Amino acid sequence: MKRLLSLILGCGFMTIGVLHFKHESRFRKIVPDYLPFRKSAVIISGFVEMIFGILLIVNRPSLCLKKMINIFLLAVLP
Repeated sequence: MKRLLSLILGCGFMTIGVLHFKHESRFRKIVPDYLPFRKSAVIISGFVEMIFGILLIVNRPSLCLKKMINIFLLAVLP
């Protein structure tokens, strides 16, 4: 069951990561205006999400990966 959830979450991260590149202008609108380098932030976060997706699909997630994903999500979601 945990493996299935890891695969679903990994596919979700991969999909959203690809969409960061495909629809970059839409994601740029989400980034607050006061932050510099909005386009770079979208590209980098998309790349990071794709890496997380690959790691979740290929490997059993380690405690370190779980913590990195939580920190990343706390940084980008608010």
